[in-house]
Amino acid sequence: MNSNLLQQHAAFKKQASSAIVPKQAKHSSPQANEPSKKRFKPDTKSVASNPNTFKWLKLCVDRLRKRYQKERKPISIDELIKMTGLDLDPHEKAWLSGALKDNQKVSYDREKDKFSFKPVYPLHNKDDLLNVLREHYDNGMGGLLEGDVRECFLKPDEVINELTSEQLVSILQENYRE
Repeated sequence: MNSNLLQQHAAFKKQASSAIVPKQAKHSSPQANEPSKKRFKPDTKSVASNPNTFKWLKLCVDRLRKRYQKERKPISIDELIKMTGLDLDPHEKAWLSGALKDNQKVSYDREKDKFSFKPVYPLHNKDDLLNVLREHYDNGMGGLLEGDVRECFLKPDEVINELTSEQLVSILQENYRE
């Protein structure tokens, strides 16, 4: 992710942990009968400090990934917000658009103003996967991460199982060390 977003997230966590304020009971006052004022629209800095912004970003990237696996067509920010069911004001929408543009998993087309998912490898079928594996083998780059392969296909288990049954690829389990 963008280092700026990580800094904003860390600053928010620090501020949230130091500022625990008990709720105050509402008192009825003569001002309560007045018509409500317009909704406060925060600027983009306060939008970034909203704890839900990273949830929105993850939800949108996941939606783009699923769309990429099915039809591989770019989508506008308005269509993406509608698909995810988010109710965002203009400032939140602007923040989300900027965050998606900075995200390394998302490709942005400036001419059409549309977003699409950008996987690590441009794999469309089993043959593409085999070609990338051969290229990695020939260049001494090693294997591919299974998660990166899974991002490219709608049903990755079928492709992976087919290639392992034909003994064209093998899956190695990683030993995670702390």
